[in-house]
Amino acid sequence: MIALDRLLDDIDRQFLAPRLVEKSLQLLLDQRSIRQGDLEKHAFQSSVWKKAKPQLLLESHNKCAYCESPTAVVAFGDVEHFRPKSVYWWWAYCLDNFLASCAICNQKFKSDKFPLLGRRLRGPLVRRNSRDTTLSRLSVEIAPDPLDDTALERFLDDHDSEMTLLVNPYIDEPADYFAWRADMNIREVELIAFDNDDISADCVAAAEDVYGLNRQQLRTLRYMTFEKLLTVSLTLEDSGISASTRQTNAATLNRMLAPDHPYAGMVRFFNDLGPVEEWVRQGFFVVPDP
Repeated sequence: MIALDRLLDDIDRQFLAPRLVEKSLQLLLDQRSIRQGDLEKHAFQSSVWKKAKPQLLLESHNKCAYCESPTAVVAFGDVEHFRPKSVYWWWAYCLDNFLASCAICNQKFKSDKFPLLGRRLRGPLVRRNSRDTTLSRLSVEIAPDPLDDTALERFLDDHDSEMTLLVNPYIDEPADYFAWRADMNIREVELIAFDNDDISADCVAAAEDVYGLNRQQLRTLRYMTFEKLLTVSLTLEDSGISASTRQTNAATLNRMLAPDHPYAGMVRFFNDLGPVEEWVRQGFFVVPDP
């Protein structure tokens, strides 16, 4: 997982005022109908968030924002609600609650899971007898317009108050929580906690449970990338290589560090550790016994 940025110049107008406000008002009206017993549950329009998919894939470099596997090769990817819409219904059409995910991370693992350390946010107060004017006023506030700095600040404050155990690459820095351990004996790379503190360990445990970030296929695929990184790194550490070979391997390393490369978060982690012997010394690279 690597940090991601919103591309504010590519936002579909569906997620900006006044269209966002119209959709928010409909959610509030539906919530009132649910309170009144006239509607069983929200009938969300998936066609709305699907309009965000091109932007989200561009922002995540055509990779799953969670596991960093390419989504464009075998599937187009899902628009994933970071906070599940079944619980946080008022953010069903909120762009800042969306990211691109592979179907396995989103559908097989995450579903509606959302573990917290803090208290879960309460939705907008909608009563059976809430007036249209009240709901109209609320509709301007419940979902942040991505171009409204004040609204976005409130959204981020809400994010911080819940103390979610899930790392959001648009808000959090994944490198503060995640590290990696490569094992040459079993040819796998495992996601582990960056630090020994409880928060890092809890975030890794949540990533394993909710996103499946240590599933067997991922550990194996990561090692294939790690092997390439190992070869390039050892070559660059060899003082006897030719200038042309060094140049070729340096270019390869730069491509592997780029945000569009699969598992770039892992590559950056090992590269930041320094020489390969340092990977071993710190316990992040397990090699066969002599």
